[in-house]
Amino acid sequence: MSNRMKSLYNVVYTPAPSAGLYPTSGSAEDWLYVKAGIPGFVIELRDKGKYGFNLPTSQIKPTGMELFVGILAAIKAHNISQFIPTN
Repeated sequence: MSNRMKSLYNVVYTPAPSAGLYPTSGSAEDWLYVKAGIPGFVIELRDKGKYGFNLPTSQIKPTGMELFVGILAAIKAHNISQFIPTN
C-alpha cells in the first residue's frame, strides 16, 4: 500500500501502528479491533508537521490520489473486493 502511494509523487508513507501516534479514545480502529477482531489502521496526511491537518490547496488533490491508489492496492492485496458494493 505505501509503495503504491509513493509511486505517484514520491511521497513516503511509513507503515506504523496508529496507537503510538497520539492519544485517542474510541476511534474506529479501536472499535474494529475490539468488536470485530480486525486490526484497523490510520493513514496520515502527507505533511510532516509544517501544515498540520490544514494542507494547502495545492496538496489536497495529490494527497487524495495517493490515498485512492493506496486503498485500491490494499483491496487487491487482501482480496476484499467482495465487500465493495458494485452499484
